[in-house]
Amino acid sequence: MPPLYKETEIIIADDHPVYRQGVSDFLQRSGIERIRQVENGIELLDQLKTKAADIVLLDIRMGKMNGLEALVLIREQFPLVKVIMLSAYEDAEKIRECHSNGAWGYLSKIVFHREILAAIESVLNDRAYFSSSVAHSLLTDHEQRQRGNLSDREMKVLRLLAEEFTTDEIAGKLFLGIKTIETCRSDLMRKFNATNVAGLIHKAHQRGLLD
Repeated sequence: MPPLYKETEIIIADDHPVYRQGVSDFLQRSGIERIRQVENGIELLDQLKTKAADIVLLDIRMGKMNGLEALVLIREQFPLVKVIMLSAYEDAEKIRECHSNGAWGYLSKIVFHREILAAIESVLNDRAYFSSSVAHSLLTDHEQRQRGNLSDREMKVLRLLAEEFTTDEIAGKLFLGIKTIETCRSDLMRKFNATNVAGLIHKAHQRGLLD
């Protein structure tokens, strides 16, 4: 840990004292000396009013005032404080909500402590940080949003149509009947509001489904 980080002020806000203390102990062993602990959002805001912090490690689920509520108030009242969210849940909607409300990072609470340290170093250098599992959740959610209401079979047929396979060839590759493929193709046309295969493929490319 570079000497500069010894001056870094960190607050850990989490309502689980064992987890909170474990993170604090690790950060202290890593060279970060100025660490405070609070157990809810109200205590966190009181601490920030008393003395500023560089980084807050903020649990998204706490009593009295949860992490998301605290995040919004921190952005409004202490805009220079950088917040890294901690959560046992990797819900893509929550992750996006935190990011849109000013969070610099989002970590799963099951990550190794060294990844928390990596996140702190990244954020101190003005780089956002999302743990690999969180990034995967965002990517999966993005892919699902792009797919919309397409089934796995429809996606397979769509990709094969884009590769210019015929109905008979697709049926053979997927071990399905020709009628099934024809029905699937018709459903795709309807869902994309396309009148022919060329239009279907064009619209699928526009959605990023075939990139």
